[in-house]
Amino acid sequence: MKNKIILFQGNDEQQLLNALAEIDEITTIDNVILNNQKGKINFIRRKGRLYWELSVEDNSFQKIRQRGKTLQSFLSMLNDAETKEFGSNFSVICYQKTLPKRAGDGRIYTTWFLIDPYEPYIIKDEKCILQTMDLLLSKEEYSAAMEVGIAFYDIVNEIFYPLKTEALPTVCRFMDCSSSLIQVEDCRLGPAFLLATKIANKMKVYFLIEKIKGIEKTRPILSIVGKNYISFSHKKIMQDVLDVLSKTHIYTIKKWEITGDASNIIVGLASFGYNHCLRLSIGRTSGNPVTVTAYTKIGNSYIHLMENSLTHRNNLDMANLMEGILNSYDEFEKLWEILSTIKLNQTEINSLLLLIKKPLGKFRFQELSEKKMPLIATDFITFLCNETNVRLNCKEKRLLEKGYFSIIKKIVSIHSERKGCAYVEE
Repeated sequence: MKNKIILFQGNDEQQLLNALAEIDEITTIDNVILNNQKGKINFIRRKGRLYWELSVEDNSFQKIRQRGKTLQSFLSMLNDAETKEFGSNFSVICYQKTLPKRAGDGRIYTTWFLIDPYEPYIIKDEKCILQTMDLLLSKEEYSAAMEVGIAFYDIVNEIFYPLKTEALPTVCRFMDCSSSLIQVEDCRLGPAFLLATKIANKMKVYFLIEKIKGIEKTRPILSIVGKNYISFSHKKIMQDVLDVLSKTHIYTIKKWEITGDASNIIVGLASFGYNHCLRLSIGRTSGNPVTVTAYTKIGNSYIHLMENSLTHRNNLDMANLMEGILNSYDEFEKLWEILSTIKLNQTEINSLLLLIKKPLGKFRFQELSEKKMPLIATDFITFLCNETNVRLNCKEKRLLEKGYFSIIKKIVSIHSERKGCAYVEE
């Protein structure tokens, strides 16, 4: 799969709010009725003759299925309806090729395999033939379409729903096959057929889409979401979090970036002698919640203090999202004062290091264990943060950041036991 694409980034607060407002404006939800549509039969009299037509009634799928002029053809249609599967108005399409010619306005001619969920191919002369269709795309549409090369297509309304890279995790869950899109660039047809079979019996499907300015008929999909999915305003969340912080701290926006998955912001908090910060991640896609994380920084390493998350299934409650976050900085400062009075022995250090063995791995841990370490607890933590500031994957890095704080609390616990009292976490 491709790396995440950064849409916007910077460190200015007003630019951030403007970018979040733009994200809110272009992100919306489309729901498409796939099955259980109602139909109607109309009889029309013209010049003494009776004509008939069978059509689907739902707004998004107004399409005439059958029509005729005679009673015999009408009765034949009714008989066939008991055994015949009518083709779907909503299909999966799969990229085949780009034609060398261009339209006068610069648009690009492309050809796609058309996979109807009920009739994915045609058998002719004992051969399976795939249907194709042509799409004329602008550069913006083409760029979105080529991220994955698989799309949904509303044949009736001619709406093109290309999958974006960010949509792949939810599409895999939708297909009940987590590995189906791992090598999607090498073979698109297989996943496209699997996707078509999955929508064949679905009543509805909900898409989180990203609008392209000035283009109504192409709606790139960020995520397949459930009916209970709630879309949040990124700008409002950011403003509400900053309002909460401003009541107790002087803050600065250190860095922000907006990707297809989420809006990520790092906020620095002024605190004498400490380097506290807050990370806010506002997920766009299903499976990416709104998360607030309290950190403090020693050297170039972050220490994870606390984290709260809210999913897109619940209404956003700012009190729940920020609960305990600001207090976690006070707790750390109290713990750090206690650490400055503690002197460790080598046995305790060896035991404490085990708390970060997993994220570091066997060889890094062995190298660290052989080094001479300070015995004063604050110096020991600072030494650890500097010596273990190595390149790790996201999961290992997260474990290491949590491990630092586990070590701090363990040291205070050891100190409390020495004095005959218990350390109680706030």
